Amino acid sequence: MKRKTSISGIAAAIVTVMLIGCVASPYDQEKRGEWRWDVKTLTDVNSDAVNIADVISSSIKKQRNLIAPDKLQYNTPRFGTEFHVYKLTGKLIQYKIETDGDIHLVISSVDNDSETMITEIPDATKSPASGSKFVDYFKDAKDSLINILKRHPRHNHPDTLFWGVLYKPLKNDPIYLTITGVGFFDKIDGSIVQAPNGRELHPVLGIEETKP
Repeated sequence: MKRKTSISGIAAAIVTVMLIGCVASPYDQEKRGEWRWDVKTLTDVNSDAVNIADVISSSIKKQRNLIAPDKLQYNTPRFGTEFHVYKLTGKLIQYKIETDGDIHLVISSVDNDSETMITEIPDATKSPASGSKFVDYFKDAKDSLINILKRHPRHNHPDTLFWGVLYKPLKNDPIYLTITGVGFFDKIDGSIVQAPNGRELHPVLGIEETKP
């Protein structure tokens, strides 16, 4: 009888460990792109203060030169320039679907391919983005991107993009975009395409193809 109790205890301990392992830690959430997720999907408590009708003309260089905040944390609330919407033009360098379903677009200054920053369109079909009152903007931005890509030979099937695959425009068929989105500071991860201050437009609210 004691032996059965011991085995049952071991089994219970294993189940407990398994359940604990299923609870996502902040570290795991960071890896899945959930770092400051409510801010970058416009579902945070301060999102109503973002005036999307007041669009500020900007540039990749200006965004990269903004002062990065000190001690940015996993749950830091929206602040400062993150209450503003910006419009800028750049050349599409690469794009892919991230682990959280967002469409990750890397753009560069028109005259400098090394001057890059990240912009992202939230996945409007998944929480928390699906619950944002701005969700229609996310849908329209994705549709606009797909229509733009369809006009270029290498990207004629953009509605079947594969998760995690990195796509790049052809050098002889560059794609120039004017992107409108909310300013956002992301965690600096050392990526060569990330702005040095972690600055992004996230979420993207609108995309147009343009000429340099």
